[in-house]
Amino acid sequence: MRLFLAIPLPDSVQKAVGNIINVLREVRSARGTFPKPTNLHLTVQFLGDVPESLLDRLKTSVGEAVATTPAIEPLILEQVGTFPNLRNPKVIWVGGLASDPLKAFAATIKRACTEAGAPPDDKGFNPHVTVMRIKELYDPKSLQTFLMRVNYSPQTVPVQQLILFKSELAETGPIYTVLKSWKIG
Repeated sequence: MRLFLAIPLPDSVQKAVGNIINVLREVRSARGTFPKPTNLHLTVQFLGDVPESLLDRLKTSVGEAVATTPAIEPLILEQVGTFPNLRNPKVIWVGGLASDPLKAFAATIKRACTEAGAPPDDKGFNPHVTVMRIKELYDPKSLQTFLMRVNYSPQTVPVQQLILFKSELAETGPIYTVLKSWKIG
């Protein structure tokens, strides 16, 4: 089962980020895929393929970690960026700087997942929402210039809920199913 843990986005943020996706669809310097606005989320921990036999233990471990977490201030999505870098982008995202409590929360969730037996994830926490996965890059300079000119109004994401999603890959894009939800704080 392909799993990840994420913070959901309010409808207003989905709409604002969806507007960025619509702008990116017009880019001619790259070709890629775009998420559906209703699938947008802030990933806290990507777990990948996890045996179904670990699901109950994972839910318990994450639930215990969330239960001890105090309230976390909202995250401000305020910038457009790329992974791994601007010269050779594979992913375009909208993100923000994680507060110390949000970083601590992500580290706690990562530990809880590892303790439950989920495969370890070596990537650090970088709060972002993926808006485009680049399949072909035709003109890196033109894309860089375009991204530097994107007008994006900062959006506030409340950090109040953590959701365990199952992700099934399909030709029309991933299908996400909520397996469990926890209130933060």
